[in-house]
Amino acid sequence: MKKKKTIIIVGILCGLFLLIGTFWLGRISVENRSSEPKNNLPPQKPKKPEDNPEPSPGSKNEGKFDYTTFFKKDNVSWYAFDDILQKGREERQDWKIIHINENHPRIKELLKEGKLQGRKEFTIRYGKVDKKIRGA
Repeated sequence: MKKKKTIIIVGILCGLFLLIGTFWLGRISVENRSSEPKNNLPPQKPKKPEDNPEPSPGSKNEGKFDYTTFFKKDNVSWYAFDDILQKGREERQDWKIIHINENHPRIKELLKEGKLQGRKEFTIRYGKVDKKIRGA
């Protein structure tokens, strides 16, 4: 009978030891786990420009233009730039004239530096075209 009691006590102590050990190990693993959620997905590849043929809202066109003239319209001053002399004779049907307001920060800067001179070439980046005139 004494042997049975000892085996039962040892069994209970081992069970208690296993139970306490399990809770203790679980608690340690929770404390060591980072607070950031794991992302098991592979990293996304950056999009290539050819993947998206439509221009994004911030996309800009760029071209070489000559400063041609200054004019006023409705009490607003404008500086005109064109690319007529920049292109060869075969492309003369598709030329552009760009009007830039005198209050544009870059125009103010060029005026201050004395760099805005007739027929001087400038690289201009532009977005949306406000008005197109064909055959005029």
